[in-house]
Amino acid sequence: MLKTKMIGSETIVIAAEYIKAGTKISRLSGEVRDESTKYTIQTGLKEHTDAPFPFRYMSHRCNDPNTAFIFDEEPWACVALEDIPPGAEISCDYDTTEYICFKPIDCWCKSEKCRKTVKGYYYLSDDEKEMLKDKVSPAIKMLSVK
Repeated sequence: MLKTKMIGSETIVIAAEYIKAGTKISRLSGEVRDESTKYTIQTGLKEHTDAPFPFRYMSHRCNDPNTAFIFDEEPWACVALEDIPPGAEISCDYDTTEYICFKPIDCWCKSEKCRKTVKGYYYLSDDEKEMLKDKVSPAIKMLSVK
């Protein structure tokens, strides 16, 4: 369903075949750590799960990612939000799963409302947090109430 593609020195994930909206692309499973890295996804207050393929290479998009996590299932599932044609880059919004990112990254999504730099949910404006409130992970919801 998915494959990797090199763009310069970066690896991205693309659709290897047509993916229908609503399709569960993969489930998150991996070693749990107490600190974040470039390749982890925050799954608890102080838990960060090593992201296996395809999550390890999914691109970030600020406002119109083509996938999102379903948090009411264990392990979390990643689902297509729209029909994804073969060759299309697979993306998610990192700010929905990271309270504070391992390190800030520049965003290249070119969305009209691009955040320019991805640092984590903690750093979003109140308006941005309001827009994402129903899309963030349970860990982010717990951390944002403190």
